[in-house]
Amino acid sequence: MDITNDAITYNNQSIPTRNVASASMVERHVLRPISDEKYKARRKRFLGIAFVLLCVGLIYPKSQYMLPRNIYYALRPYLPDFAIFNLAYILIALAILIAIMGMVRPNKYVWEFGVSLQTNAGAVSLLWSRDREFIQKLRDVIFKAISSSNSGVQYTVNVDNREINDNSQNTFNTTNNYDFSVNFTHHHGLDANDLQFLSNGFNEAMNELGAKLDGAGAESVIAELNLLRAELKKSEPDKSALRKTYDKLKAACDATETASTAAGLLSTIWAGVSIFL
Repeated sequence: MDITNDAITYNNQSIPTRNVASASMVERHVLRPISDEKYKARRKRFLGIAFVLLCVGLIYPKSQYMLPRNIYYALRPYLPDFAIFNLAYILIALAILIAIMGMVRPNKYVWEFGVSLQTNAGAVSLLWSRDREFIQKLRDVIFKAISSSNSGVQYTVNVDNREINDNSQNTFNTTNNYDFSVNFTHHHGLDANDLQFLSNGFNEAMNELGAKLDGAGAESVIAELNLLRAELKKSEPDKSALRKTYDKLKAACDATETASTAAGLLSTIWAGVSIFL
């Protein structure tokens, strides 16, 4: 899979990033065959039990006239006479049944996680994996690609090995000394997914917007961005104040020359703000 500012390419399918409004992590509970490792261990265990039963069945007397009296009286409290006299055949049949069960690969319900893209044509499920952390990282990378105007964003994703390689060229404004990121680890009521997004995709969008505004000399808009950051730094941000602050920031950005390039960043910032509303 290749992810750039221009497109997301996977399995001969290319989705232009300009058509992607957002990316989210979704989950589903599905029936899947057990893994090779678990299947081999299960098969070994079942075949071992079948082998023991088969050996006992072959050794056990096949006729009631060959059955020692001490074995008969030892089993009589637990089994009827029919079962005692035919126990050899019962054990052999049971061994065959258990061996067959051991060769069958069973299914079980598992949780799978995926990345869903909201496009102009509707929701698109990009891929599914049982690795939650990998899917979270992939979602954050896609957020960065669709919200960043930095043309150097480029990631290569090895889906089989669940590796994400950053081949991006750093073309951000290196003279920007502003830091608009927020530490959300002390906020209340955030789940792991929200914290992951806020700490990565959201903070990156905040910093990139700050860099653009700084380069454009939009001091008044930077002030609005600082007010939003100050509200978000509270352990329990005020919903009303948060919404008003964001609305002022968006209105201020729309009035500047960076309005067109800031639209994607504002969309990501709004996704983060909405978590607290």
